[in-house]
This record gives sequence, C-alpha cells and structure tokens, in this order.
Amino acid sequence: MSVSQTPGPESEASDRLSWSFEMEKTLFDELAKWKGLGKQAGTGWKDEIWVPVISAIKVFTPDADKPLVEKSRIKSKIENMKKLWKAWVTMLDLSGWTVDSITGLPKNDRKVMDDYFAKHKTARYFKTKPLPFKDILYYLWEGKTATGRRAGGIRATIDEAAGNAVVEVGESSSTDENRKRQSETPGLTGGRKYQRQNEREVLGLREELKRGNDILMAQMAERRDPIKAAIAAFDERYAAGFDMATQVRVMSFLQKANNAIVFVTSPDARQKALLEAWLAAGSGE
Repeated sequence: MSVSQTPGPESEASDRLSWSFEMEKTLFDELAKWKGLGKQAGTGWKDEIWVPVISAIKVFTPDADKPLVEKSRIKSKIENMKKLWKAWVTMLDLSGWTVDSITGLPKNDRKVMDDYFAKHKTARYFKTKPLPFKDILYYLWEGKTATGRRAGGIRATIDEAAGNAVVEVGESSSTDENRKRQSETPGLTGGRKYQRQNEREVLGLREELKRGNDILMAQMAERRDPIKAAIAAFDERYAAGFDMATQVRVMSFLQKANNAIVFVTSPDARQKALLEAWLAAGSGE
C-alpha cells in the first residue's frame, strides 16, 4: 500500500489516522461521485454521504486503523486538500507560471520560483510534487472557492479559449472599451496572450465533460433503482464464486440503498474489495 503524498497537520497523537494513497484516492473519487449525484451543499456536503464514504475508505484501511476513519478526520483531510488546491491555482494564475508536461511540476524563472516558495508556505509542496488528483479537485472546487480566478463556467472558458474573453466575469464593458483594453496590452495579444492558460482550461473542460458523462450514467443507474442494479451486477459478475449462504448475506448488504449506490457506481476492482470487506465484517455498514 503506497503512502500518502499529501500534506496534513503535524501531530504526535497516537490516534492520528495514517492516510495511504489508496485511501485518499478513494475519498476524492467518492466526493466526485456524490457531487454528480447532487449531494454537495455549497462548499460542504450533505450528511447522507458520510456513511458510504467511510465504508468505501475502510476497504483500503488497515484493520487497526479502521476505527479511526470517521467524519471529523475525513473533513480535515478535505480541508487540507482544498488549501493545497487553492495554493496551486493561485500560483498558476500569476504571470510566467506554467506546468511541466512530463513531471507535472510548476515552472517559472528560478529566482521567481525561489522567491515565491520562500513567501508561500503551502506552495512549497509543489517544489517536488505536482498537485495530486488534479482533475478531481478542479471538478470539486472550481467556482466554489474564492481564489481570484475567473469563475464564468463553461461558456466563459470556451470564449476565452477562442481568444474572445478579454474582461473579467461580472465586468460591464462596451465593444470600444474592449478594443481599447486589447490595444493597450503590451506583448502578446488576443488568444496568444493567454495561450498556455487557455490550454490548461480547455483540457480541464474536456475532462469535466467526460466526468459529467460518467456521472450521468451513475445517475441513470440510480434512477433505475440502485438496489436492483446492484443485485443485477452481483449476479452477473460475482455470484458464481459464492455458495448460496454467502450469496444471501451479500443480498442483505445490497438491500441498503447507500451500499447499493456505492457498489453499483464503483469500478469492478472496488466492487470485489467491497464484497470482501462486507463479508469479513459481517455487516453492510
């Protein structure tokens, strides 16, 4: 099991939860899924997500640490990751910053980088590591967290990628004023000026549309009745590997709507792990 590469508060408490990469990835995969199902409330989350989220994380948690997987620690992990994401987008919005296509690390003039990392503690993480789970974090929080970035949604992103967006969302400006603003901008102009930023945003848009399609499929599965869909998936993929008594136990787990939704919208590898965890625990919680 790989070790977490994301920062967290320093603590010497014996009950501190040790997050592995698999646990973190499961958490943010789950949040993306629940956002698609309409369970994000402002910048927080509806209470009903926590039981299935905890259950999914425990699949990848060592037995000794399972009691430590609880709502307060999960929310702390989410807040730490949100701070890291905000530091990332704030940094990349500044002039001259780009992302290395191979390492995923941010780049700028060496002196600019040294000065910036000296002044911004959270951003120092990016000296050696890229932003983890980048696409998921943008999906969860772009437009939800005040970062100083434009938040015009898909329409503004498409317009800017075409070189047409020249004013911040929320500003009112006539065509003449737009032309004047462009003529007074030194150096690169129009779409070329924002080329690198546009490439990032268009790539992010494509990923968001793809994720939206995946989430739509999950929503369709839920509307068809998640319990029936989960039982059908179990019968098709796994039932042959279990005796009748074990199949009955699994069916009792899947009769709970939260379990059924988690199961039917999870990848195959996660489904198998969920079944093993439920059977080992003797409970669908």
